[in-house]
Amino acid sequence: MLRNIITQSSSGSSVTLTQDSNGLLKFYDTTRHMDVSVMRTNINFGINRPKITGKRWLSTTGKVLTNFNGSRVIRDGIITAITVQTLDFTRSEFYIRKVGSSSDLYMLNLNGVKGKTVDNLSILINADDVIQCYVQVVSGFLYYPELTLEIAWR
Repeated sequence: MLRNIITQSSSGSSVTLTQDSNGLLKFYDTTRHMDVSVMRTNINFGINRPKITGKRWLSTTGKVLTNFNGSRVIRDGIITAITVQTLDFTRSEFYIRKVGSSSDLYMLNLNGVKGKTVDNLSILINADDVIQCYVQVVSGFLYYPELTLEIAWR
């Protein structure tokens, strides 16, 4: 149950914050047309290796690289942004997927750049989904890729 706890004015506009039953502060996001948390959580994936080719799974901290692991989502959320950084200019495609699904949630293409950010996403995810990421190197070698997902809770 959401309850109104504060209305705050800033630069002539007002934002109504509410608090849900878990204590999370939320606001109505007019871009995504839903209540989302003020607090955002980042999940980081990466490969601590140079000269990566082909298809490779990215791991979260301390996990083994396989297509069966990932990061478990703690509550219903929405992926709002993704950012990727590498040490080279190779052509690579980064994919986000749920464990057990054969379709991808999103693909980010790097072509001639070391990094890229997309901050206007609205990818719904649910509590207990396991999110994983992999990269497909299209040409050249990939060096030490890092991928971060930003999640707002809904």
